[in-house]
Amino acid sequence: MSKKKEESKNSTPAIVPLEALILNFQNSRYPLVHLATRWAKVLRNKQENQYLKPNEILETALQDVLSDKVNAKTIEKGLQDLREARANPPEAATETKEKEKTKTKDKEEKETAGAKKKK
Repeated sequence: MSKKKEESKNSTPAIVPLEALILNFQNSRYPLVHLATRWAKVLRNKQENQYLKPNEILETALQDVLSDKVNAKTIEKGLQDLREARANPPEAATETKEKEKTKTKDKEEKETAGAKKKK
């Protein structure tokens, strides 16, 4: 009996397939879908998930919600952070936008100056 206890302590938690989690879910599935799609929005905007396909992000979101890795409070916090990030872009992003604007203005000025010289 001690060997079984040692094995269970040393083993990592088993990864349950997504299909099994969905089929064994006892509550209504509609709120689950709502939570999973909201969590997928948060995951999509994270840096480490930028190269994942949309279906992979959705599967990860479903896995997280079904296995109770995230709850409604965590999802709301993630969405709130996302809204704040969109409302207040980082300084680096605004600086690059300003640089691009000045570059386009410089190009326009050069083009108009070149057009005046040709006349």
